Amino acid sequence: GWLAGVSVALLHAGGTELYGFGKVGTGGAAPTADTVFELGSITKVFTSVVLAERVRRGQVRLDQPVAELLPPGATVPSRDGKVITLEHLATHTSGLPRLPVGFAPKDVTDPYADFDEARLLASLEVAVLDTPPGARYAYSNLGAGLLGYALARQAGKTYEDLVRELVTAPLGLRDTAITLTPAQQARFAQGHDPDGRPVPAWRIPILAGAGALRGTARDLARFLWANLGQLGPGLGPALTETHRLRH
Repeated sequence: GWLAGVSVALLHAGGTELYGFGKVGTGGAAPTADTVFELGSITKVFTSVVLAERVRRGQVRLDQPVAELLPPGATVPSRDGKVITLEHLATHTSGLPRLPVGFAPKDVTDPYADFDEARLLASLEVAVLDTPPGARYAYSNLGAGLLGYALARQAGKTYEDLVRELVTAPLGLRDTAITLTPAQQARFAQGHDPDGRPVPAWRIPILAGAGALRGTARDLARFLWANLGQLGPGLGPALTETHRLRH
């Protein structure tokens, strides 16, 4: 009674089963395997796969300070002589707070829409680490978003283009993206608040790596099969690296 609709993928030895319950939009029909949802923080998993693949290609290092991928003059906090690396950001052990310092969205229903590059760099300049990098796990949207931003900037591409090139295109995830085509937009589920009132989809321009992707149950099922090693070599080595215990 709390969710308007839900799409479910079940993976087992015999294959994939896909189900839809409730309703989507105003038409009253149940969601399907191809209904597009905001993936939220599942995006962070894709960001880590991008990192792992770029490490495999020798384009970045896990122990590389994130400051090396940021604009000249950018300030990144450190503590006890330890600097934040790409691995710290991917494993939520950077010591950065959950949200940027001074995070005050103009529109609370679309909180990241007005958070741009200048505000990101300004927030890093005044951030104080809760713990030295690598010392403790603490979930951070700021850290994951910073990782996506840094990787995209170093590659000279948008975050969305980088994910498409390294993850979604190789795995055949045709409906996993940030910018939707008209056909995908027609399948985009209407979001709701806890009281069941429709709310707008979030726009996350600069911290896209923390939660901007949209996708379907069909695509996520395929992504899971890839992580289980069932789609051939392809991204296999990078996916395996993202499964390793690192903290």
